[in-house]
Amino acid sequence: MSDTDQGRYADSTATLYLVTSCIGMVGSASLFIPSVFFPKHRYQQYFVFTTNIGICCFMFAAAYVIGEPRNDSSDCNFQAISSKLFSLAGFAWEAAICYSIYLISTKMRRKPKPIVLHTLCWLIPVLLTALPFSTEKIGTYNYSERGYCGFISRTHGSGAVSNFWRIATFGFPLFIVFSISVYSLASIGIVAFKANRLSQRGLKVAVTTARGKVVSLPCHSGRELVL
Repeated sequence: MSDTDQGRYADSTATLYLVTSCIGMVGSASLFIPSVFFPKHRYQQYFVFTTNIGICCFMFAAAYVIGEPRNDSSDCNFQAISSKLFSLAGFAWEAAICYSIYLISTKMRRKPKPIVLHTLCWLIPVLLTALPFSTEKIGTYNYSERGYCGFISRTHGSGAVSNFWRIATFGFPLFIVFSISVYSLASIGIVAFKANRLSQRGLKVAVTTARGKVVSLPCHSGRELVL
């Protein structure tokens, strides 16, 4: 690929990042802006989830709106930290939504308290973002004067340390979050499938939830359906 073709490819990539980031900022803003206009409901579970997911998506998109910042600049630091912190936090909040629905629909338990969700979904990503600073620095991935920024090895051209932190602070946590989400959604689907089959037989049983509320659930052959 010639230098001219590489320049065109870089320009088209930068334009694509800019367009998609702007669209992402507009879409994500619609998730957390309602909490500003409805302050009485901002602490409800629905608003807690949508507000935090919206903030994560908005800040992640904002990190790439600035394009390719100069190496060792404040824009470069903002892009590297925001892209990692808010991507991790966004995945964490997504898993929190799935797990909360799992607790409510399959275990008949109360949903997690907001303080617990905020601690897990914000504190852990902050720690995972801060850990690479012990051995790495922020800079452009290709060590050029301008480019997209992230955590790179302090030794020029050495990617061993970067690969370790990339797996330890992003790949492995992402695998855990993905596993929690898949398990929660699969459990919800299995319970919903069983409940649908049993409800067709018209058999129900009274069950007391964690809040002391009595609800009717499907029952098979006089036995309680274990959720």
